Amino acid sequence: RLFKEALRSVEPDRITFNAVLDAVASPQPAIARELWLQGCERGLYPEVERWEAGAPMLDLHEHSEGAGETALRWWLEERVPALRPKPNRLIVVTGWGKSRPAAQVRRACGGGPCG
Repeated sequence: RLFKEALRSVEPDRITFNAVLDAVASPQPAIARELWLQGCERGLYPEVERWEAGAPMLDLHEHSEGAGETALRWWLEERVPALRPKPNRLIVVTGWGKSRPAAQVRRACGGGPCG
């Protein structure tokens, strides 16, 4: 509710949506999905779906953990079941930090090595 009220006075960006989705993705997935779809409508998560080498792909770059969890649930529950013919494989790109400077990756991984 607080986030919806804030939308009236502030123009949220992807960072704002990611933070809120981190808080609500697991405990309230239906609310998270509604918010994530609003973020998509606002152009905050562009081009998350495409085909790569004949397989459907979900690209989670720029998604926080909660945003990525929400996007993956949406994709697996709504989009993938509707695909015809059924694909043999699915591709999910997580963007785990290979392109980030090493110090930023260490911070994202709690100071230790990722993986």
